[in-house]
Amino acid sequence: MIPRARSPSMLTTKMTALVGALLACVGASAQDFPARKPGLWEIVIESETRGTAMTTRMCIDPSVDRRMMERGHAMNGPGGRMQCSKRDIKATASGVTIDSVCTLGERTMTTHAETVFQGNGAYRTVIDSKTTPPIAGRGDSRVVQNAKWVSACPTDWKPGDMETPMGKFNVNAMIGDGSGARSAGKP
Repeated sequence: MIPRARSPSMLTTKMTALVGALLACVGASAQDFPARKPGLWEIVIESETRGTAMTTRMCIDPSVDRRMMERGHAMNGPGGRMQCSKRDIKATASGVTIDSVCTLGERTMTTHAETVFQGNGAYRTVIDSKTTPPIAGRGDSRVVQNAKWVSACPTDWKPGDMETPMGKFNVNAMIGDGSGARSAGKP
C-alpha cells in the first residue's frame, strides 16, 4: 500500500502537479476524450516515484470539462506558459495516448501518457515523464490517476468544486473565470 501524502508542501506540490497534468493532457482536442458522466468523481493520484497517494473529489459537468479543455489549449498554445514542440495524440481501441515534449521556463518535460476509458464513468491514466534539468534532484516520474464516477454531486456543491486533503476550492476560479471561490474547510 502506498502511504498517503502528509506534508502541506508535498500536498501543494502534488495538487499543482495534478492540475498541471490535467491541463496539459486536456491540451488535446475534445473529440479525443469521451465526455465524463456529470456528477461527483473520485480521483486517486499515486506518485509511484515518491511512493505517495492523494484522493480528490470533484463535481463535474459539461461546462467544467469544456473549460478545462479550453484552458489546456490556452496554456499549451502560442503565448501560453508551456510551449510544446511535440504533441502526438493517438486514439487506441480503449483510450488515447499522448506523447509530448514541452518547455516551461528553463525545463524540458518529455511525457508519455496513456488513458484507458471504461465508458463515461471511469478511466485510468499512467503518465511517465522526464524533466531536464531535474526538479529537486528528480528527473523521472510516474503518476497514475484512477478516476471513477461516484454519485450525483452533493447538494451544497457546484460544478467545478474540488475537495483535496488541503481543503475545498473551485477549479473554475483556479483556471480564471472567477465563478468559484476558494474555501478553507471541507464540505
